[in-house]
Amino acid sequence: MNQSERDQRQKTISAFYRAMALHTAPLDPKMNADLYVENLHFDATRDQVRQLARAVHDAGGSEVFYFTGQRGTGKSTELLRLKKLLEDAGAQVFYADMIAYVPETEPVEIGDFLIALMGAWSDAIGASATESYWSRIRNFLGSEVEWEGFGLKVGGEGFGAEVKLALKENPTFKQRLQKVAAGRLQAVVQDARAYMSASIERLGDGGAETKPIVFIVDSLERLRGVSADAMNDMFRHVVTLFEAHRDNLRLPGVSVVYSVPPYLAFLSNVKTYTPLFSLSSVRVFDPPAADDPGGRRDTGLIKMRELVTRRFSRWEEVLQPAALDELAAHSGGDLREYLIRFLRPVLSLAYEYLDDLPLAADHAAIHDTIADARGDYRRAVFGEDLPLLAKIHRERDIALETRSTELPVIARMFDIRAVLSYRNGTEWYDVHPLLLPTVETYERNARRQP
Repeated sequence: MNQSERDQRQKTISAFYRAMALHTAPLDPKMNADLYVENLHFDATRDQVRQLARAVHDAGGSEVFYFTGQRGTGKSTELLRLKKLLEDAGAQVFYADMIAYVPETEPVEIGDFLIALMGAWSDAIGASATESYWSRIRNFLGSEVEWEGFGLKVGGEGFGAEVKLALKENPTFKQRLQKVAAGRLQAVVQDARAYMSASIERLGDGGAETKPIVFIVDSLERLRGVSADAMNDMFRHVVTLFEAHRDNLRLPGVSVVYSVPPYLAFLSNVKTYTPLFSLSSVRVFDPPAADDPGGRRDTGLIKMRELVTRRFSRWEEVLQPAALDELAAHSGGDLREYLIRFLRPVLSLAYEYLDDLPLAADHAAIHDTIADARGDYRRAVFGEDLPLLAKIHRERDIALETRSTELPVIARMFDIRAVLSYRNGTEWYDVHPLLLPTVETYERNARRQP
């Protein structure tokens, strides 16, 4: 290979890497239709997002819906698709990424959550608001919060942005607001509903026909603790928020779609009171059946190839199709892991193997990247987790014995993606492919025990 050919191969790898790095944010179907892969997560007749859109449309307002999916599955992209489906059906739809308003790792309570939610609503509707909710809550809570003591300029034009930032990044301010809101919770709830009602009336002014109004509240599945104790504490707060306070999450005149953590689906009474729709990982595997041992699913792997093709059509100059399939299968259908945890490191290594392009499935660059990721997963789980993971792998289901002890463990398993969900008509579960050797070794050793 001459230098000119080497330079060209390096340019191709660089362009491939940039394409993967550029297009990892949620896709807006209005702006990124060329990148969106149809029926990536569902068969056409099993589309949970389209079913959710129909349910929201038929409900007509003042209803709460939960939409769940693990981080990395493309959930925000699908919620933006939901927004477009509802707008195409004639609704006014507003969207908020709540991680801009609440910290991922600090416990959330209903009072401060409603304040953040109404602030997000106020920001989303913009000039249509009767007044800024930030100004309203400043006057409503008054001196109890001691705004200026936290450096917030009461009366300043940037007051709302300052409160929003303080809610997310100042734990002391958040705790103070939580305490004040908890002491006046019913008043906070009533004021939020009054503000929402006034907003809805304002949004309907000037129109011959009142359009349904929908508020999509994204990213709440990302709420998590850092340490084991913090994880359990966050788990309790999130369950309380979405299970015990579902009525306080209902807003007059608006259908609200909340993204929620996937473990909420295992609370027996959640689905009884709140419609819940879920986004699964891309089905790159089929479960075993009576007449089928299961294994890799070609349809899912082809969809994962299409995901790359739409971002960089010349990928086969760098990777053989079987190599891309190997990465897709070991990602378990997790999009973020596929695009970031696997493809980027492989492309970085590809510079060292220009003579070997396109890389084969058994190439060292593929093997080493998968081995590194497998080590990360193994270190993320504990020996005490293995009996539950083995049971999930055997049954391809999650049947918990106790809520108090096993549900927090499942919450952590979902958070670190040790367990993935899939859907082919019904939902089923399995451990992450990178953990299969560990789980299978545990099961063999357990069978040898007397």
